[in-house]
Amino acid sequence: MWDTREAFHEYYDGERSSIPEEYRVMTFQDDLPEEEKTEWAMDIAFDMDEFFRQRDPQYAAEHPEVQAAKEEIYENLMAGRISALDEKLAALGQTQEDYLPSEIEKFKDATGYEEFLDFDPAEVKDALNDPEKSHADEMLSAAEKVASEKMTVLVVEPMKEPYVKEIDPDLHSLQAEVGGDIGATNPYSDPVALVCNDEGKLIGLDLNRGLRDENGEIYDIVAGTFLVVGLGEEDFSSLSRQRNKTSLFCQTVLKLANVCRHRGAAFR
Repeated sequence: MWDTREAFHEYYDGERSSIPEEYRVMTFQDDLPEEEKTEWAMDIAFDMDEFFRQRDPQYAAEHPEVQAAKEEIYENLMAGRISALDEKLAALGQTQEDYLPSEIEKFKDATGYEEFLDFDPAEVKDALNDPEKSHADEMLSAAEKVASEKMTVLVVEPMKEPYVKEIDPDLHSLQAEVGGDIGATNPYSDPVALVCNDEGKLIGLDLNRGLRDENGEIYDIVAGTFLVVGLGEEDFSSLSRQRNKTSLFCQTVLKLANVCRHRGAAFR
């Protein structure tokens, strides 16, 4: 930064829409109209209250006033306090394939939900009034642990040698690597998966590597950059970091290391 001796008269008034595009250091999704956000939150709150009353007798006992309960859920959604709702749905056996968790994820994406801002002001007030109730140390420790956790993957780009990369273990990072919505397949006997762009062929991405059956015949071709990731019990995980010849990491590299040098046949 240096002084150009030019006047600067822009002032930030607290509204991100007032920040000139050339001064923005972050990108935001297009704002969801407030009316649409309100209606969406009301619909989710109505459905969630009904679900809780049907599945959780304790919830019904603690929230005898139906309208007040719905308004409480609505206010939490509008304020971005959603983690507690996610946890309650998970405790009742709901997964991302079920309607309510799926709808909440869509709501988060559309409204710019930020997990680090998801806290209950009442808990913060209690902690300030009574330091003994503060869990700051545990919260900081958990945050540091999450920040330090990376997932080791193998990145395979068309016409290039595969290379190792550490990425954040979340959906957005996977999507960024492959350039769109992800699809996954498990073509090997090893506990690894190929994560690719789910629409790679439809949008005309370069052909990358061929998948072969037990007879060595190609039965499919992956288009676009894809990742090789480990498979955990419930989710993707890091590939083995060991470097010896028998490690899963090296086996995977050897299977994918051949790169055709002619663009007319960009797979082997």
